[in-house]
Amino acid sequence: MRGPRVLCVAGDDPGAGAGLQRDRATVERLGGRFLGVVAVRTVQDQGGLRSVAVEPAEQIAAGIRSALEGGVDAVKTGALGGAAAVEAVAAALADHPAVPLVVDPVRAASKTAAAGVLLLDEPGWEALRRLLLPLAAVVTPNQPEFGDGRDYTGCAAVLVTGGHGGGDQVVDRLLRPGVPPVLYANPRLPGGHRVHGTGCALSSALATGLGRGAPLERAVAEAIQAVRQLLQE
Repeated sequence: MRGPRVLCVAGDDPGAGAGLQRDRATVERLGGRFLGVVAVRTVQDQGGLRSVAVEPAEQIAAGIRSALEGGVDAVKTGALGGAAAVEAVAAALADHPAVPLVVDPVRAASKTAAAGVLLLDEPGWEALRRLLLPLAAVVTPNQPEFGDGRDYTGCAAVLVTGGHGGGDQVVDRLLRPGVPPVLYANPRLPGGHRVHGTGCALSSALATGLGRGAPLERAVAEAIQAVRQLLQE
């Protein structure tokens, strides 16, 4: 049986630690078929993120539509750069509501080497909140991205990752309107804060599970374990 076809729309990371490179490694490791569309191109090194260049919106939209025409079982978005790219992604996906969408609302790199360099600027964030979050089956912010949660009101599901918290356990929270929160608690692994691209791995693993047809709670549990395995390598 062939694995799910997972379309990832995100940034190109030449260091291969995050972005589409991490997405591809995760999807293929989990038995899926990776399809990728570059939304932003980055310059990164050991010092962190140095620059971001957003691809033309029409090129991003054309890549997504081409992939969808060939058949896609799930979609994951990561770094999108700006409003025009977000609008192009939302427009291309709007006619495919049956395809589960995982949105990783990444706005800034975990480490930056140049002040003011963002993976999603403020107009882009407003466009994502208005256009893309309502299409998502699940959104995967970390704790700083989630904040007080007001920006995620109305989302079908939000998985708030707990890696930024303290203590001996990492607690990820699956939040859905009208449903009690589901907590996923696991022992904190040493050195996890030094690993690049865990958010990319989680969201692409989750998309792979949903693309395979797994229920959301099981897909979340399996995605968390996939990241934990990555951290132990």
